[in-house]
Amino acid sequence: TACCVDAVAKFAASEDEESAGDDDDDDDGNDDADSGSGRKRLAAKRVKKAAASKGAKPGGGGAGTGFAKPLPVSDELAAATGEPMMSRGGVVKWLFAYAKERDLMDPSDKRFVLADETLKQLTGESRFRAFSASKLLNRHFIKTK
Repeated sequence: TACCVDAVAKFAASEDEESAGDDDDDDDGNDDADSGSGRKRLAAKRVKKAAASKGAKPGGGGAGTGFAKPLPVSDELAAATGEPMMSRGGVVKWLFAYAKERDLMDPSDKRFVLADETLKQLTGESRFRAFSASKLLNRHFIKTK
């Protein structure tokens, strides 16, 4: 398509500029970068790269899948957060903001959160590692198919 043609034209122009100032140190007189198959491979790679940057990300995915997928949450968690559906990452983000806002980080070891009544009800722990919060809050996500 048009973007691929533009990418090939830009590649060819940049290759011409680069090879104009290059001195080949080999005594055989051949420029290894201009060999037929190597040049075609490089051109194909650059075209593919240009097309990938123009369109969707390779590998698929995107928002709304995996940890980013909003799921219905339990009534307890919905009451605490104010949201009936949240992603796992969103809940952890909320937890960190909640702990920071209420100064619940353990002063002796900032890796831990000292739970207030709300967090005790949600996690079942009075003190927990902040990075284990997702595991502790997993039971509040309602599984859907």
